[in-house]
Amino acid sequence: MFVTDISFQSRKGNKEWRAIFEVRDELGAAVIGASITVTFAGQTFSGQTDGNGQFRSDWLRLSSGSYEAEVTDLALTD
Repeated sequence: MFVTDISFQSRKGNKEWRAIFEVRDELGAAVIGASITVTFAGQTFSGQTDGNGQFRSDWLRLSSGSYEAEVTDLALTD
């Protein structure tokens, strides 16, 4: 299981942002229900991947600048 993509989505005139993490298996299929913990813009978010193998952080109000997003934990659930 791998994080194959991290993308970003904005709203409200690019004042709010969230990070989207996509998780796939070795065959390229979406991994549904994987437990994931991520950091985005210095905040930690946890949850499970959805039916498309994606996890979205909450919306954050960010000022201009550079921000990082990374996975800090990824595991299959029982």
